[in-house]
Amino acid sequence: MKKLYTIIILTLTVFSFTLNIQASVIDSLQQLFNQAKYDTTKVNLLNKLSEKYYNINIDSSYKYANKALILSQKINYKRGSADAFSKISSALFYKGEYKNSIKNIQEAINLYETENYVKGLIESYLGLGQTWKELGDYPKSMDNYLLALKASEKVKDENNTGRTKIAIGVLLLDQGKFKEALTYSKEALIHLKKANVKAQIANAYARIGNIFVLKENPEHNNDSTLYYYKRSLELFTEANIPRGIGIIYNNIASIYIDQNEPDKAIECYKKAYDIRNKLGDQNGMAIILNNLGSTYNQLKQYQLALKYLFQSLEISKKISKPEQIIDNYRNISSCYASAGNFEKAYYFKTLYVDFKDSLFNDKNSRLITEMQTKYETEKKEKEIELLNKNKIVSELKDKEQLAKMRLQKYVIYGSICVIILVLSLSFFLLRLFFQKKYANKLLKEQNVEITQQKEEIITQRDEIEAQRDLVTKQKDHIEEIHEEVTSSIRYAQRIQEAVLPSNEQLNEILKQYFIINKPSNIVSGDFYWVTRIKNWIVFCVADCTGHGVPGGFMSMLGISFLNEIVRKDEVTNSSEILDHLREYMILSLKQKGFIDEQKDGLDIALCAINTDTLMLQYAGAYNSCYIVRKQNTELSDDSKIELHELKGDKMPIAIHQHMEPFSLKEFQLLKNDAIYLFSDGFADQFGGIERKKFLAHNLRKTLIKINEIEFNNHKHELENIFNNWKGNYSQVDDVTVLGIKI
Repeated sequence: MKKLYTIIILTLTVFSFTLNIQASVIDSLQQLFNQAKYDTTKVNLLNKLSEKYYNINIDSSYKYANKALILSQKINYKRGSADAFSKISSALFYKGEYKNSIKNIQEAINLYETENYVKGLIESYLGLGQTWKELGDYPKSMDNYLLALKASEKVKDENNTGRTKIAIGVLLLDQGKFKEALTYSKEALIHLKKANVKAQIANAYARIGNIFVLKENPEHNNDSTLYYYKRSLELFTEANIPRGIGIIYNNIASIYIDQNEPDKAIECYKKAYDIRNKLGDQNGMAIILNNLGSTYNQLKQYQLALKYLFQSLEISKKISKPEQIIDNYRNISSCYASAGNFEKAYYFKTLYVDFKDSLFNDKNSRLITEMQTKYETEKKEKEIELLNKNKIVSELKDKEQLAKMRLQKYVIYGSICVIILVLSLSFFLLRLFFQKKYANKLLKEQNVEITQQKEEIITQRDEIEAQRDLVTKQKDHIEEIHEEVTSSIRYAQRIQEAVLPSNEQLNEILKQYFIINKPSNIVSGDFYWVTRIKNWIVFCVADCTGHGVPGGFMSMLGISFLNEIVRKDEVTNSSEILDHLREYMILSLKQKGFIDEQKDGLDIALCAINTDTLMLQYAGAYNSCYIVRKQNTELSDDSKIELHELKGDKMPIAIHQHMEPFSLKEFQLLKNDAIYLFSDGFADQFGGIERKKFLAHNLRKTLIKINEIEFNNHKHELENIFNNWKGNYSQVDDVTVLGIKI
């Protein structure tokens, strides 16, 4: 312990020296930025400055990343924008703004996918996994970690493979799965040593030490813990990583607590807190304040303990970190109990139990186990296949050996029987000689005939086996191709779902709504889109040319252009949006209007609602907007239902022989009006007794009929009507319906 304490003192000296070195590096980068001639170079230098400040001052890191984003977007430098979004996300994470961090990392992922930059995607998946973990959503965290792990292993990236396995190990450790956590962490250390990245090797040593330090772990061992923490501290110091040094101070303090040396523990905690405070790392500050409070509770300094514990709880709630809130409640309850205030102790104990039950439920644990098992299963399938082949070969050899032994046994028994028969029947040999001679003659003739038949059979058998092997090989190849294609389409579906509006966004903007989205071939050529710009809500349903993968590409193109037109340029006039969208589509598809040219494009119904006046603006390409209004009559309680159809222009969002500006139609909405937008898949579906299309006039009747019931049941009713009409017939096109209640 004295040796370790000496290392800590030396580390403080090195830490001060490290800050000076980093300041020198930052000055050099700043000079390069001032001398840079090209904007792309400036963007890259701003991102590097953000990265350097990451371990010094989070606010400065955020400032430089934001400057990089503004400049990169101005010059349309997508790679620079993606790196800037990633740096902003990291800064927001350590500031405790987890939801904003997720939004920025999603932007980075979208751009990295466009640039096909695998390393950036891996970093982004790791960041998403860590952020969802801090928010307490372990299944989403594990899902993103496994995406990062698969990508890292595919490109044989030892560094990121190791980093991802560390993250999975931490997640398993939080679930109390000590053996699995240790396995992943030690595998991570092997990968990181191959990559030779000191900072990550140091992190791996620290994580392994965290496993041994837990008393709940049956393999808890202070000697092992100190060994791994010591190696981690040395490497973090060599690599000039202040954040890592602060983490190890906090961890070593726990050893001092276990050794009943609270004064040394408090000293380490305060050094760790100073580092985290300089970095602006609220997450780390909350952890250390919680540990300080727990230590002062052990020293029976209850007032001081509660001060630190409530400071930690305040930060934990501010940054929405459920795990830390749980630990705060537990320690506050323990402190009040030790101080004799059992009423408050019971109150905070209740908060601790309720919050913990809501976070660590069976469903989350089961989902994480299923994800881990799925990954391990995929990884070991090839090993099992090889073992099975070896097992089959071994079994064949055993059977062959057994057959030889049986044959030898039969030979011995047969020989004995022959000797006995020879001795017993020697008297009859002469008599049988002539009979045998005649029989041999007949047998020889039969053998010749049998030999010929045998040769024919063998030839036919060889031909059949060759044909069978060829068919089997072709079948396996076809199945492999089908599996690869299906997997790619599934991945495309996942990407498409990611760019569609999320449920959180829809709930925030539309309040009362429903969406029916039924792709005919996994990936949909239809899409729906919603956003809010100031006091305007803009939404649409579009039907792109084709369906499946080609339609999916067109739908993602349409969503990207709408984001550019409405979100970036803030165009809210419906007809102007469609005019711009047509220009973007023609330009991107390089349409010239030639006769033999591919007529790609989309049909759309697009609305914009002024939230102050409830005035609806509509513009459409072929597709209509339906508005259903209920009006109570004066003489009875019965309601009169009116349907208003706003029809679109007879031209698509693509090059066309008649290309006039899209017309704008306005309609004054009233409260409780219902708005419906459809792609043509619903009306064009074949079904019924006579196998005819459902048709638009039946769709209008259906909308009037379903408005006799509550709006919340409209989605279920429309799905039932569609499925009953379709029956056993196949779905002919993608189906999308968006319903909104004012």
